[in-house]
Amino acid sequence: MTTSFSDTPGGGGVSDRVGDMTALIVDMQNAILEDSKQMWQTIKDTEILIDNLDDYQERLVLQLRYCDCRPWLDIASSLNYDVRTIYRIHGRALVNLVTKCQLFL
Repeated sequence: MTTSFSDTPGGGGVSDRVGDMTALIVDMQNAILEDSKQMWQTIKDTEILIDNLDDYQERLVLQLRYCDCRPWLDIASSLNYDVRTIYRIHGRALVNLVTKCQLFL
């Protein structure tokens, strides 16, 4: 048997783990960045869709719920409505949105 020498360290030492972890972190950061871009594009598309509604209250409820991700109770409180009223406005908005979308198809 003869001994061979190499310029690269071997044996799976600490530097390999650090390199592997660094690569994993970079991959995760890239995935988060891509997901973030997709999320913002979805929010922009949602806002465009909501802007097609004629009724201001319907637009506002959908904006607060789907773009601002606010809970029902928070929406009701900020608009000084009962939660059931917010549900009714939301339901009416969805029906009107579907009707508008069908007109575009």
